[in-house]
Amino acid sequence: MWLERTLKWEGIFLKELVGSCDRCGKEIFCMDGFLNGVHKDGKVLCFECEKEDEDKA
Repeated sequence: MWLERTLKWEGIFLKELVGSCDRCGKEIFCMDGFLNGVHKDGKVLCFECEKEDEDKA
């Protein structure tokens, strides 16, 4: 527990590659348990591609 708090305080976070954006190919990571992308309709999209979809709608 102490080590985990120390690592986070120093800016070291868990980062795991989970795949790539189905549209542009950008790498998508799970960072400290949170997906840095969007899972939508069975696909994984980066935030930029998701924003483009929202802008088109």
